[in-house]
Amino acid sequence: MRKFTCDEARAHLSDALSGEIGRPEANVLEAHLLDCDPCRDLSELFLWQDRVLAELAGQARLEHLMSRVRSGLQNLDQVTVADEQRLRRSFYIPSQWVAAAAIFVAAIVALILWKPQPQEPPTAHIQPPKVTQPAGAPQPEEQPTKEPVEPQILPPIENPPVPVPPTKEVVTVPQPAPKAPDVKPTPEATPKPVRPLDRPKDVVTQLPPPPKPKSLDEAVRDGMGFLKAKAARLAAESKTDELVLWTWIHAGMPENDPEFQTLLKSILDKKLVSTYHVALAAMSLEELDRVKYQKRIAQCAQFLVDNQCANGQWDYGTPTIYAEDVAMPPPAPKGKPPRKVPVTRRREGPPSGDNSNSMYAMLGLRACHDAGILVPRATIEQAAKFWRDSQSRTATVKGAPLASAAEGWCYGKHDHKPYGSMTAGGIGSLVICDYILNVDWKKDAHVLAGMEWLSKNFSVSFNPGPYEHAAMELNSPHQYFYYMYALERAAVLYGTEQIGQNYWFAKGVSALIDVQREDGSWRTKGSDPTADTCFAILFLRKATRALIDVPTQGAGAPKKQ
Repeated sequence: MRKFTCDEARAHLSDALSGEIGRPEANVLEAHLLDCDPCRDLSELFLWQDRVLAELAGQARLEHLMSRVRSGLQNLDQVTVADEQRLRRSFYIPSQWVAAAAIFVAAIVALILWKPQPQEPPTAHIQPPKVTQPAGAPQPEEQPTKEPVEPQILPPIENPPVPVPPTKEVVTVPQPAPKAPDVKPTPEATPKPVRPLDRPKDVVTQLPPPPKPKSLDEAVRDGMGFLKAKAARLAAESKTDELVLWTWIHAGMPENDPEFQTLLKSILDKKLVSTYHVALAAMSLEELDRVKYQKRIAQCAQFLVDNQCANGQWDYGTPTIYAEDVAMPPPAPKGKPPRKVPVTRRREGPPSGDNSNSMYAMLGLRACHDAGILVPRATIEQAAKFWRDSQSRTATVKGAPLASAAEGWCYGKHDHKPYGSMTAGGIGSLVICDYILNVDWKKDAHVLAGMEWLSKNFSVSFNPGPYEHAAMELNSPHQYFYYMYALERAAVLYGTEQIGQNYWFAKGVSALIDVQREDGSWRTKGSDPTADTCFAILFLRKATRALIDVPTQGAGAPKKQ
């Protein structure tokens, strides 16, 4: 059976009132009204107006008739049950006259009261309630503020009386109410509030429509609102300043924003004391302007080189006096790539560290490399060796290559099974090592083994694998957002839109939007909501720059086709 659009349904309402609609069109109209609340409300309003017109048809002056109709529209709560019963017993009037009046009233409603509303999804097997008042009656706040324009009065059409077919029976609620006296409308009259409709007890009220799904941009906007609301407290604590600045850059916050400038200045003035903070500072400054901030980026590189552990890892780091002594060549002319600035290792680091600090150190060294800082080759080779040696393995086959049974990574060089956040971080770190050493990472057996582990254990809902800092909890929610940002880095640095058969970004966006909180934040139990919110936004914005897209001439590996 064909369906009416809302415009077609409203066009047939007048025909239905005058009895001039055919049976097929009546069936289609009835089916449409069952599924469309706005049209059903309008049809109930028309039926009510038809009954009012029938009662007042015998009066002498048509102008007085229309005055009463307008009064009724403004005083809907004064129609009683007795009035409704008397209206149903009104005499017949010519159908053409009724049709003309209905068209006139419909024009008034369309011009004055009608306000399009989005159509709610239909609820199956729920019949529309039959009520004594029009369901679409306008609320007081919807009345127009301007005086309505007096329409032209149509003269009645003289034709022989034709019986009007009876309308559907209206259910009345047996509730006595005193009849209110007629009040003639005045220009200063204020419409009274409309009473809630009295519904039969057996009528199921439709639920409100579900909220509109949030878009990626809306999720980022709400997350940024949360971060900006916490900006003053973050500046006081100074624990996540670099991570927040890195997030603001990629979320599109203008650089001339006062809060942005305040945060940037505090980072430029801060002492270099921690691996995490120094790496993120180098990343942010290189992203903003690698020429303008090249000296500060070179100091970050000196800190990272001097804090490398003896086994190739990094720990939390300690200040180095040599960062202040970096020799800088004359600044590059405007519009030219930054000059090459060599740094050398000036001191020994501790014996060992952890893979979390190590993966962020590699991100910082990548930023320094792209800014023209010449990092010692030995530093990168030592880091790459540790990442390969610490990769977990299944039982190796005798005589097989060392990487043939490789899997993923955990927090250090341990015997237990790997998990998601460290494996994703290990892949990204080893790809950066290959990139700086000008090696094709897509032929690196250790990188490929890590990507295979991510494919077999792919998830955007939890941190896959046994999480060693939560009693080896399998598929843990711990460090979930930290893992999601590591997953984004691994995929972008490797250069793939799919991990196995999984479109990682589309699935990740959907998962993150679903778990965003009402205040705009993201967080897991016991974690820092500021850091978690930053990690989620960085994933949504694909903050990692692909290695094959480095604009600085002569920096990094040759651009791959």
